[in-house]
Order: sequence, then structure tokens, then C-alpha cells
Amino acid sequence: MLHDSRVAPASHLLTATRTWYPEAARGGIFGLPALLEATGGGVPVRRPRPSTSATRRLAIKKEPEVQKEEAIELDGEVVQVLGNSNFRVKLTEDHSVLARIAGRMRRARIRVMTGDKVKVELSPYDLERGRIVWRYR
Repeated sequence: MLHDSRVAPASHLLTATRTWYPEAARGGIFGLPALLEATGGGVPVRRPRPSTSATRRLAIKKEPEVQKEEAIELDGEVVQVLGNSNFRVKLTEDHSVLARIAGRMRRARIRVMTGDKVKVELSPYDLERGRIVWRYR
């Protein structure tokens, strides 16, 4: 009988049985005769997995990173405290933006109040919104 490459021949049944079918090797639930009958004289054997680091190296090919556009940093003064950590900030150029507190400031629990001088980062894509990154003393 020709065997599939994934099925071990019956001569290797004992080692494969001990490895992958421990109940059958001990005469457990099905026993050895039932196992031979169910598999057609052979026992499926697992192939070894490739190492994960080699697989990752092959699968992940880094593309050249696109440089982000730099944020515009401006100084301003908090004019109004809005809800949900939003603030209305008047910049030095008489321009008003809606700004949020940066996560780093939120984690450090830095409180921002009306009248505080702050540094705001503006995205070059939306000049109406910003992020408060520094509160001056």
C-alpha cells in the first residue's frame, strides 16, 4: 500500500503512537487495533514547525518609512476651559484654536486653567485644532 507523505508506515507505528496517541499506546480508549483500522495501517505524524524568528524575518519585509510632516509649535494663552480636556487657546498671532491636552500631560496630571501660557502643536493638515504639549510656569 502506498502511503501519503503525512502518514507514517505501520513499522513506525509504535514510536508515532507513543508520541501522538498516548491513550492508544497504553491500550486506552480505542486500543491499537482500532487505531490501525482507522488510519489504514499508518499513523499521522506532525511535521516540525519552522522557527518563529526565521518565519518573521521572511514574512516581514520593511518598507521605507515615510517621514511624517513636522507639527507646528506655537505659544498661546488658554482663554476658555471646555469640557472633556478641551481648551480654547488664543495664539500669539491673534488666532484662536481648539486644543486638547497631550496624553503625556494627562498622565502626569498637569492641570491647565484659564490664563495659563501654553505651547501648542498644530498639525499642518488642520490649523484649527491643536494639542497642548507644555504649560509654562
